[in-house]
Amino acid sequence: MDEWQVEMQEIQRSINGLRARQGDAVIIAELEAELRILQSLYLTSLDVFEAGEADAEVRGGFAALHLGDWNFANVYSFVYERALEIEPGRRELSSLVPEIDYIDLIRKSA
Repeated sequence: MDEWQVEMQEIQRSINGLRARQGDAVIIAELEAELRILQSLYLTSLDVFEAGEADAEVRGGFAALHLGDWNFANVYSFVYERALEIEPGRRELSSLVPEIDYIDLIRKSA
């Protein structure tokens, strides 16, 4: 289990504890939104990482962008940074993160 999974589990435990104690609904909703965003970032990063594992051109482009070695932590950082640029409008960020073609961004930017 990696650090991201541990963090998501801790948030889920907090949510469960608050629900069991009939905690503040606003805090529960905020934690649930945070968890959805973290899950979206994690799963999207995992998809991008696995796609790049099979594509030397993508890995080379990633290195050419000075983003570091092709490892999950660096890919997660890349996805996270791009996600910060998203304007969610009326949609939740967690639903927008996986809609970006990160592989294409790497290819076009390299």
